[in-house]
Amino acid sequence: MIKKIKVADLKPGVFVHDFGKGWMKHPFVTNHKLIKGEKDIERIKEYGISEVFIDTQRGLDLVKPISLGEWKDAFGGNHDLAEKLTLERSPWVPLRKELVRAKEIKTKAQSYAKQMTTDLKTGNKLDLDHAAEIVDEMVGSLARNKDALLTLSSIKNKDEYTFNHSINVAVLMASFCKAMSMDADRIRTMTTGALFHDLGKVLIPDELILKQGKYTEEEYETMKHHPRLGKEIIEDVKGVTEEMIDIVYEHHERMDGSGYPQRKQGHGISLGGRMASVVDVYDALTSDRPYKNSESPTQVLQYM
Repeated sequence: MIKKIKVADLKPGVFVHDFGKGWMKHPFVTNHKLIKGEKDIERIKEYGISEVFIDTQRGLDLVKPISLGEWKDAFGGNHDLAEKLTLERSPWVPLRKELVRAKEIKTKAQSYAKQMTTDLKTGNKLDLDHAAEIVDEMVGSLARNKDALLTLSSIKNKDEYTFNHSINVAVLMASFCKAMSMDADRIRTMTTGALFHDLGKVLIPDELILKQGKYTEEEYETMKHHPRLGKEIIEDVKGVTEEMIDIVYEHHERMDGSGYPQRKQGHGISLGGRMASVVDVYDALTSDRPYKNSESPTQVLQYM
């Protein structure tokens, strides 16, 4: 789409379709230009150009965020709410700035994962509302800068694998959904299902989850129960959708029918189940686990 914007709003990555001036009245050889850096923007300003036409299909779009003042007016002067909404509506945030918020989101998610494990082991119910808040924050962070949470997810901690794995899978799922142009509600549903994908492991003995070395055949059969156990935990929780349940139950199914627990094949596996299996394997193989060292992302992608 071609749209007119102010030069003051330009940023690297935007494609200028037309400077609105003759070729002698702007600093470039042609009348269109991909903005590569601040130097390009300064050169445009030096020629006294205040507005240009951009092509959002050939470069980044620029959506003017609603100002803090506008939000304050709309919400009766509630500064905290206005500031939160202003940040959430911002179309893009620099990586360094978003990393600060992403770290807070990941810490919150880790605390939730640990509390959820404790609650389920002591007979308490799953807190879906709290999970929904965390998922909303994850999706919001990816919208502001897709690299921040993904960067944090690539930092692996062997001692925290059990908790971090579910969070990483959720982040990868949200990014996967976004790449497939799913709407916001669908992304939230799929990401929540991914956050819960290994829920059944809370009912598997810790000594098996944390075992060093290869499982015996009997131990492996016990581990293979976790998708069914997760399904039994989640399916009666108010607000949970069928798509979330499918992700929990099917994330170890494989297209060739070699997976478990039902040995489903191809499109007999739900879309969520198929996507979850991809991000689950990717994160598992790129992480140090109690029984196996990590492989590089390149090796894992070649294998997959």
